[in-house]
Amino acid sequence: MEMADGIFLVRIPLPFQLDSVNCYLIRDADGWFAVDAGLNYEAGREAWARALGYLGLEFTNVKRILVTHFHPDHYGAAGWLQERSRARVYMSKTDFAMAKTVWNESGFKAALNREHMISNGVPKTLALKIEKIMRSRINWVKPDPQVNLLEEGDSFRIGDDAWEVLITPGHSRGHVCLYSAKRKIIISGDQLLLDITSNISFFPGSSENPLLDYLCSLSRLKRLDIDLLLPAHGHSFKDAGKRICGLFRHHKQRLESVYNAVGSGKTAFDISQEVFGRNLDLNDLRFALGETIAHLKYLVVEGRLREDQGKDLTVYSYN
Repeated sequence: MEMADGIFLVRIPLPFQLDSVNCYLIRDADGWFAVDAGLNYEAGREAWARALGYLGLEFTNVKRILVTHFHPDHYGAAGWLQERSRARVYMSKTDFAMAKTVWNESGFKAALNREHMISNGVPKTLALKIEKIMRSRINWVKPDPQVNLLEEGDSFRIGDDAWEVLITPGHSRGHVCLYSAKRKIIISGDQLLLDITSNISFFPGSSENPLLDYLCSLSRLKRLDIDLLLPAHGHSFKDAGKRICGLFRHHKQRLESVYNAVGSGKTAFDISQEVFGRNLDLNDLRFALGETIAHLKYLVVEGRLREDQGKDLTVYSYN
């Protein structure tokens, strides 16, 4: 589907409740520029082959690939796609370092996250099951690509247009958006979505205050002149400013829900159960915990809560 002149949506299926990721192909002077890659598994590989065939392209027509962040549905097939196309792969220095850590074959990051979850009140049996899921996903992100590292202020010339690299931390520490001031188009990755809210989580290796990072990034995007926003999930949309205002309201409400759930003092897991409910699958439980801790950390920095890290458990209480 052509979303704007020379920009095509490539919807790659995912084996999750969130069942697809929006990747993009942008026509360039001597080939095509891809944004994000999906997972390296059979259905994802077949979707890429169909999309390229529909446009009358070979894999070798893809010359450059931008990965917006290290999460598996964006990073996973980048190495495979690079092998097929010989394209250059680009991502932020911060998130490539995270990819190499999180998707290390040893699985040490999954083990670290298991201990993090247990210390925040998750029952050990559940934490072990989540660790197993995280380890199983390493197979979906191999091989790792050879990466050219990006920093704030970098840009790409794609066709006749300059596209600015914007480092927008929050959803991940080195999340990248791609913005064309001339065309007033932003490819937003998971930073700004219409149909769902981006997961803002605290976990080992994340920023100390990811929610503050995210809100600052939203403020920055709100100042841009945007006519069309192309997200990594859900539908494209035009009124970015309205959506950003809605997200500020959402997180303000979420902060109050988390604050009110603290009561006489609880673990992040107990608070997440009150805020997000108790009938969550293991994936949603992990996301709910991460988001709850991100909001708790924000409230601690504000001075509204206290974080007491005991030998076995971390407990949050009112100041």
